[in-house]
Amino acid sequence: LESKNFDTGLTKFLPHRMRWLLVLWCLLTPARTGKVVVPSGGRLEFLRERLYLWVMMPTSKATATMIPYFAQHYEQLGVDTRRRVTVLLHRAPAVSDAVNAEVMTALRDAFDVPSYDATYVARFSVVSEYSSDIKRQQVNAWLHTLPADAFVVYADLDEFFEYPLDIEDQISLGGDDDDDGDDEKKDSLLAFMMERVGANFTFPALRDVGEGVSIEEQFPLMCRTRERFRGNDQKHSLFAVVDRQTGERRQFNSSHKFQGEGGGFRWRFGVDFAHYAYIGGPDGFMH
Repeated sequence: LESKNFDTGLTKFLPHRMRWLLVLWCLLTPARTGKVVVPSGGRLEFLRERLYLWVMMPTSKATATMIPYFAQHYEQLGVDTRRRVTVLLHRAPAVSDAVNAEVMTALRDAFDVPSYDATYVARFSVVSEYSSDIKRQQVNAWLHTLPADAFVVYADLDEFFEYPLDIEDQISLGGDDDDDGDDEKKDSLLAFMMERVGANFTFPALRDVGEGVSIEEQFPLMCRTRERFRGNDQKHSLFAVVDRQTGERRQFNSSHKFQGEGGGFRWRFGVDFAHYAYIGGPDGFMH
């Protein structure tokens, strides 16, 4: 998520007035540029009663526009967006009352927050400043509140994960659910992001969901930009909150890596997913 407060590192190499670099790297990306992402078709309905999503977002007009697309995407994948989505909102002091009200309306409509589900955790909270440390501390604390059999989707607002068609056959559910003895099943999926941009490598502003044009139609081209700029384009798109191998609750070192991660093939590779960082119109970025 790109903004003055959410810097993923790409802005160090791609300031707003140098968007031509994105086009250049797209053109130099063989077999990837200009291809429409084909949905994998994998759904998480089989995990619905134990599936939880956590997202942090800034308070901005682009956020208010993006929220319904994000909610629709994950609801269609099988997430119970009315009961099992937790939102951490970054509300900077400079945010106007009008923008704050717009974001809060979008949150209530999409996720029925702010509210409280006594079965596991408060589903909405606000912080006045953003840092990677704050984000990591908040999500790690939240992971400790979940049931031991929970699975987690940890996505930024501009990350639309997709899953393999045979996802149910790939994931280890743990306990008595793994009755087939398949040791090849894993309890985490590692996926790779593809930046989505407008037709003819344009950077249109995201349209209101009420206009009835899907986000995929608005941003039909994909580029492996982050990889080309040596950024981290890998994310765990789905994981069991308790590591089946260690028996411990997973915790994050960053948005992309678990604590103690490394060595051993302990996850399956998922499919590429859409990253909608460039939805802000003239400036290019979501902010």
